Amino acid sequence: MRKRTLRTSLNTRLLLVIAAALLPVLVFQVLTESGARRDREERVAEEALRFVRFVASEQRQIIEGARQVLVTLAEAPAIWRGEVDRCAVFLARTLRSAPRYGSFLTVGRDGRAICAGNSEDRAITLSDRPYVRQAIDEGHFVVGGYITGRGSGRPRLAFATPVRDDTGQVTGAVVGTLDLAWMQAHVDALPLPPGATATITDRDGTILARRPDAPRFVGTLASPDVIREMARAGPGVVTMASLEGGSRIFGFAPIGFGGPDLGVSVSLDRAGMFTAIQAANQRGSLFIALGAMLALLSAALMARVVIHRPIGRLLAAASRWQEGDLAARTGLAAGASEFVSLGRTLDAMAAASEARERELRLAGQAARRSALLLAASEAQVRSVLESSTDCIELLDAAGRVLAVNGPGLQAQGQDDVAALQGRDWASLWPDEARPSVEAALRMTQAGGTARFSHARTTATGTSICWDVVLSPVRTAEGAVERLVATSRDVTEQRRHEARLQEVIEAIPGLVFVTDAAGGHIYTNRHFQDFTGLPATALLGEGWTRTVHPDDLAMVRRRWNESVRLVIPYEVEMRMRGADGTWTWYLVRGCPVHRADGQVDRWYGICLDISDIVAAREARARHERTLERQVQEGNAALRESETWFRLLVQGVTDYAIFMLDPQGRVANWNTGAERIQGYTADEVVGRDFAIFHTEEDRAAGEPARALQTAATEGRYEDEGWRVRKDGTRFWANVILDPIRDEDGVLIGYAEITRDITAQRDSRAALEDAQRRFAQAQKMEAVGQLTGGIAHDFNNLLQVVSGNLELLLARSRRAEDPRSERLLTRSLRAIGRGARLTGQLLSFSRRQMLYPERVRLDRLVGEIHELVRRAVGESIGVTIHADPELWDCILDPGQFEAALLNLVLNARDAMPAGGRIEIALTNLPLAGTEAMTFEVADGNYVRVEVTDTGTGMSPEVLARAFEPFFTTKQIGEGSGLGLPQVHGFVRQSGGGVLARSRADEGTVISLVFPADDQTAAQAPATAAPARDGTPPLSVLLVEDDPDVLGVVRMMLLDAGCSVTTAADGVAALDVLRSDRPIDVLLSDVVMPNGVSGVDLAREARAIRPDIRVLLASGYARDVLNRLGAEDEFTIIAKPYTQASLLHHLAFPGEPVRAG
Repeated sequence: MRKRTLRTSLNTRLLLVIAAALLPVLVFQVLTESGARRDREERVAEEALRFVRFVASEQRQIIEGARQVLVTLAEAPAIWRGEVDRCAVFLARTLRSAPRYGSFLTVGRDGRAICAGNSEDRAITLSDRPYVRQAIDEGHFVVGGYITGRGSGRPRLAFATPVRDDTGQVTGAVVGTLDLAWMQAHVDALPLPPGATATITDRDGTILARRPDAPRFVGTLASPDVIREMARAGPGVVTMASLEGGSRIFGFAPIGFGGPDLGVSVSLDRAGMFTAIQAANQRGSLFIALGAMLALLSAALMARVVIHRPIGRLLAAASRWQEGDLAARTGLAAGASEFVSLGRTLDAMAAASEARERELRLAGQAARRSALLLAASEAQVRSVLESSTDCIELLDAAGRVLAVNGPGLQAQGQDDVAALQGRDWASLWPDEARPSVEAALRMTQAGGTARFSHARTTATGTSICWDVVLSPVRTAEGAVERLVATSRDVTEQRRHEARLQEVIEAIPGLVFVTDAAGGHIYTNRHFQDFTGLPATALLGEGWTRTVHPDDLAMVRRRWNESVRLVIPYEVEMRMRGADGTWTWYLVRGCPVHRADGQVDRWYGICLDISDIVAAREARARHERTLERQVQEGNAALRESETWFRLLVQGVTDYAIFMLDPQGRVANWNTGAERIQGYTADEVVGRDFAIFHTEEDRAAGEPARALQTAATEGRYEDEGWRVRKDGTRFWANVILDPIRDEDGVLIGYAEITRDITAQRDSRAALEDAQRRFAQAQKMEAVGQLTGGIAHDFNNLLQVVSGNLELLLARSRRAEDPRSERLLTRSLRAIGRGARLTGQLLSFSRRQMLYPERVRLDRLVGEIHELVRRAVGESIGVTIHADPELWDCILDPGQFEAALLNLVLNARDAMPAGGRIEIALTNLPLAGTEAMTFEVADGNYVRVEVTDTGTGMSPEVLARAFEPFFTTKQIGEGSGLGLPQVHGFVRQSGGGVLARSRADEGTVISLVFPADDQTAAQAPATAAPARDGTPPLSVLLVEDDPDVLGVVRMMLLDAGCSVTTAADGVAALDVLRSDRPIDVLLSDVVMPNGVSGVDLAREARAIRPDIRVLLASGYARDVLNRLGAEDEFTIIAKPYTQASLLHHLAFPGEPVRAG
């Protein structure tokens, strides 16, 4: 009953304690719930502000990215210089690389588009866009607002930044737009909490992007409350109604680049956020109430286990102890409660009582065993003493002999121990040993162990050296009760040690011996001589004085470690000699063990290693030098590699790149990117064969290049290479192999240089040199033919004039036979004159009589002549441009040139064929004009094409050389094509021949077109009048034969003639009063007065006089005097009719050839 009352009282008190403990928790929960609501409101506001700042930061980065793009575009040379084509390409490429942007364009100060990345934006005007005007007028980046693209019609956000020229003046703006679909996708991807909304507006409050319901709100105005909050200066939080209705917590943040350009808002559902809080608080209160109930119930249940059970065990154990059962225990060993501690204490008390009883029983048993063991131990000691070979003597504390074993009695020469018992042990030693013996006794009596060695003579007279150890035997209290002297015969050992001593002294090294503890007990003579110290100064720790201070700590540590671990000792150290110098020694020591395995002593030696250390230091210095040199070399190599990389990357005129052994591109420089068109990312790792043409790849040229470089040490070539865009360029290529230090091929280095311009220049130079040589050749021929023509034409003039006079007389005499002979002679004279003309033609020195003509009409007039000339086996077709331009040229010479080309074509088609004559208008400029060697302008092309045998390249190169012909002797003079070439060049045009063997020939002639729109009718000579005009002619000629025949021709025509042999005589006639109507003078005359000088003076003397100049060839004189177009000139040989016509109708001045 008492136990139950006790347990009930404890349970009640325990439940009351638990209830009192739970009461503050319940009160705290109520207070916490109200505070948590306020904290949650603040956290929700902070959450809204955090999210709006996050979204604003994202949008600011987007706007900043757009600003950087526009600023970069504005700095591009193609844009600020206004290069429209390059600008459009640049903007289009930028749009392709940045899909978030809808358009890029540049506008002038008037807002008109200059260039655009999209074709639909290139004709728009943005002068009405305020943000464009603001960027131009204020000169800074401006964020526009919501717009609809005028070219695309899509909603976008616009930006603009000014464009400045090289002087810093604003010349326009770069305008870009951000695709709002991209912005919406970016907003949709933001990590916002469920139920949150995000809105982005422009400066006017128009919604640019919204989440959710973007299609519903984008492009509309936000609510006035939102627009008002967006205009605030910084981020903030406010609770207000949303567009969907209901109260929400809004966070606002403006984004500005000089003003509030954009606004960002993020809203959170207020009711939803606090509903979750209230539910959480209610659940918390419920959990606390349930916890309190469970705590009380658990306390009641646990009381039965934690309180009632241990109390029962304690009471049960106490009852058994009362009955005398000290082995009983409470069983409360595990745990940390007060009951367990009480149980352990009671168990310990019972265990101690039990242990004391057991000790008393064991003590009686131990006393009986000790008596038995003591008797056995004494017998064992006596047995050990008698079995030992050493002399063992037992002494009392005063040093008197108590007992001696057998070897001891034998050493003393006694048979019975009684003879020695009671004697003073020191008296058994010789007098000279007495000090050592007494010292050992004193040390042992003081509790120590003493050792000494000394000789003692035996009873038989033998001297034996004894090694004696004297040890104390103590009582249980520690007092010295007995002394034990153990003497060992070391006579033979001493003899060996003496011999060893002699050997040690003979060793040239420094030898030392230490005891087991490491203290020096011996040094040889060399050790003492080297240090200059006596043996006694080196004993114990004295040797440390000879060690270098910097080495001493290391030497001690190593020596102590060897002694402690009983391992061989080895160290290098510096020791001071007697002269004060330091010498390097290698110190080695080894332990010597006794029979029981313990260390007896250490033997060591010091070896002089000064030379080794010096060599090692020298080697170390050498290695450091080598290492420094290697480091310097490596640094220089790295610097060289750096400079090489910088140099290679800085080279833009050469493509410099590396290949691996298989020909794949390993790296790529700036020059390679410029020349080849590939970026490094596009080409690294690809086969270098992509730079070769298809023909070279098919012929295996890339593999041959690698093979040649690897086997011959270099590959060098010039040929066509292909860029990324497929265009070709003429390249000089050098390919060198790269090998490692073992000669193994590790790659190739290729240098490619675009020499297309140099090749073209070289070809142009070679062509110019060829043309210059041809011109010199033609000039030489011209000078030769010019000189011959003058004299030959004078000769022909004499002959033709006389023949013409004879022909007139034969006609009057009606002599047909003479008439035929004279006519044939005159025709021969004409052929001779034409031959002279041909010689002058190809050297461009003939006299031309140009007119404005339509070449299609002129060719049409001679079509029948051409057809008859080529024969029936060859077809001739003529194609002419219906709007063919007029030309200024000598029609007669043109007909001759065309007929010459047709006849050459005929000769190239002995089996028949086809000739095509094409006349077209041809504007020429640049390289096309250079091909014909003419200036830029409008030309008429006459192209003669045949299907004949053609010409080889070698023949084509010489086709226009005078006297060069492929025909048989007598079939051609080699003057046909040179004559055509000379005529065309003299007319201001050009010639181009194209031909291949067995594929026919094309000869193209180009003549300058007349710039006048209406062709004028060519001037024609007036019809000859009947009769001879009554003219008074002053005839001036230095050749008497020519003078005579021309005088006869004039007189025969009824003219009055006054003659003069040179210009000086003619001037005298002109200054006289003699009537003169016409001056007929040769051009080239002696005495310093030419025909031109005479004509000018004649006009000065007689302004009304008519002037007619005659010459076999006077081009150089006319050019030198600048009179090509000043006077009418008649060429020798001339007929009487032609002479009279020119005298009567001098006409307009014509150019001399």
